[in-house]
Amino acid sequence: MESVLTYVLQVNLLLAIVFFGYVLLLRKLTFYKLNRVYLLIGGVYALVYPFLDITNWFRSNEVLSIDAVLEYVEYYLPEQGAAVFSVGHLLLIVLGIGTIVLLLKLSIQLLSLMRIHRHSKPSRWKDYFFRNVMFPIVPFSFFNKIYVHQEQHDSPELQDIFKHEDIHVKGLHTVDILLFEMLLIGCWYNPFVWLMRRAVRQNLEFLTDQQVLDKGVDRQTYQYSLLTVTKQGTAVGIGNQFNFKTLKRRIMMMNKRRSSKMELSKYAFLLPIVIFAGATFTVSKAEGKIEELVEHIKDIPVDVVLPIVNKDTIIAQAGGLELNADAVPFLVGTEDTTKRTANILLHNGSSAKPLYILDGNILPGSFDLNTVDPNTIESISVFKGKDAISRYGDWAKDGVIELKSKADKEAVGGERAGVGVKIRNC
Repeated sequence: MESVLTYVLQVNLLLAIVFFGYVLLLRKLTFYKLNRVYLLIGGVYALVYPFLDITNWFRSNEVLSIDAVLEYVEYYLPEQGAAVFSVGHLLLIVLGIGTIVLLLKLSIQLLSLMRIHRHSKPSRWKDYFFRNVMFPIVPFSFFNKIYVHQEQHDSPELQDIFKHEDIHVKGLHTVDILLFEMLLIGCWYNPFVWLMRRAVRQNLEFLTDQQVLDKGVDRQTYQYSLLTVTKQGTAVGIGNQFNFKTLKRRIMMMNKRRSSKMELSKYAFLLPIVIFAGATFTVSKAEGKIEELVEHIKDIPVDVVLPIVNKDTIIAQAGGLELNADAVPFLVGTEDTTKRTANILLHNGSSAKPLYILDGNILPGSFDLNTVDPNTIESISVFKGKDAISRYGDWAKDGVIELKSKADKEAVGGERAGVGVKIRNC
């Protein structure tokens, strides 16, 4: 549950940054195509960046002290009758209810679109193919279909309508609208997402108006057509349509002087900010591994796990972990505990037999880890899968446990120094 809430927080923080970047630097620019790309990539990036290990792009591995691991580990014993419902569960329920409500709203809009489609028929006006609707509506397009009630418009209006909607169709603007509708459904509690959805729709209209005028359409005639058409018939919220609410700003942007190429530098300035903001909010793979490790610990039966006796001891269960000997104190000869611990580390309780390596030498298959004196071991490294096979060949298909003996027993003594966990990139 914590991971779900963390993901929700990460996505919404970056969406807010993307929106503020657009409002502060890009909204007044006339580079509508670049604004569209920015909003699209920003929305998609916000959804996927929590799954990316961005910080690992700049370093090969992470080394954590045992104290850092212990911050995640609780001395966990399930209690009889312990409450399982928390504030986090309540929050997820509230978020889920809002999501369901907006999904129902989107479903109703799609049903309304299906109704309009059923009450229309394929038609053609000059070079434009469209669906002629049997009742008055505000003209709109959805993917590659244009919906118009032909009888309510004269020829000059139809010319402007079809030029406008044909640009929506060829530009696949419906993809932008649906993407941000889905973002709104998942992040309805974020006010910046509502504003971002409106900004996306506005920018699409600015882009379309600009391309219509670039085709040589008279500016004043086109603006008058917008004013007339947007007051007629029923509107469909899910499609690209003539929108009276944004008409004033659209006319202002049509009359605005084109932005200079010098202002393109704002995009180059904003891009690294968004990327590094994602790197800042991303939980590293090391932390994710530790959280997963702790969840595994809680699932292991008590009689299988070594007892945690003090802060210097920790039971770890994850492939690709390199542990110093004191991080897992082997209790030699006690109920075969050592062998089961190594098995937990490598195979999560399976019966597969790993390959044992001591100081670079392969040990015989009859080797028993319980016979090893823990005071002579400096470190244990566990490898599995492709990493193990790449090191030792097919013999290591069941995994490898590497043992490194101490160079100076007397110097180490009983001290527990330099304990750490290194997470490898396997």
